[in-house]
Amino acid sequence: MKQKYFSGTSVIIGKPNVGKSTIINKLINSKISIVSKKKHTTQSNITGIMNIGLQHQLIYIDTPGISKKYVYKNQNKTFRNTMALMHSIQFIFLILEKTSWTNEDEYILNIVKKYLKPIFAIINKIDKIKSKEHLLPHILTLSKKHMFQEIIPISGKTGENIHILSKVIQNKLKIVPKPTFPFDLKTNLDIKSIVSEIIREKLILYLGDELPYSIQVSTKNIIDRNIKTSYIEAVISVNNTQHKKIIIGCKGKKIKLCGSLARKALEKFFNKSIYLSLKVIKKNKTL
Repeated sequence: MKQKYFSGTSVIIGKPNVGKSTIINKLINSKISIVSKKKHTTQSNITGIMNIGLQHQLIYIDTPGISKKYVYKNQNKTFRNTMALMHSIQFIFLILEKTSWTNEDEYILNIVKKYLKPIFAIINKIDKIKSKEHLLPHILTLSKKHMFQEIIPISGKTGENIHILSKVIQNKLKIVPKPTFPFDLKTNLDIKSIVSEIIREKLILYLGDELPYSIQVSTKNIIDRNIKTSYIEAVISVNNTQHKKIIIGCKGKKIKLCGSLARKALEKFFNKSIYLSLKVIKKNKTL
């Protein structure tokens, strides 16, 4: 008998800082997306893959936060990339924060419901709700906003009810002729992209609001010197001299500390010693 496969893709969408990246990391039980308190940390769509046995494949796509101001500021580029996904996905996760409903939430709902896809209202950060008795009235309020497929309260941080969300989606998967991705993958990111994201996360962690949104990290080389050691060369690209100064700091102190934080994270990821070289460039010129 021919092997049956079940698959489905869910897009994780919402305003900035509602915990989308934390949720995808928890759903696939692996850190593939940067988590930070800084708004618009996620710069592009990131795919995470949860494989259950050798038949079920749950695919999740983390997306940059949507806000009216950010959509206009970036001339719709990231927004268009997110909306382009809507034609090929099966489910939409609208991520909401605690018991609030804002104009931004309304704005996003009005956009995504036009695609006529099943929408799940995911109430995140329930670990921060002091009195859970406020949840039920909020769920009733949400049920009047739209005919959601499900309204599921979760905590991306603690993992509370994440298994319920996974199970609900697993039960709605469709039969497919073959898996979308190999069953040993957890993300569509290549190793250089993962390294770049780890470095960018540490820059955000240390520099915080000082860090310009336009920063880009590109991993140029990963060289295995031996079984216990690797050399990694990465480039941090910025728009102007002022941004260079912010990242490098006085006598290079900031970039050295960021490099140390990134190196430790990379050593944990690769489980080996890492020699990390970071260069900050403006256009084609190296500082």
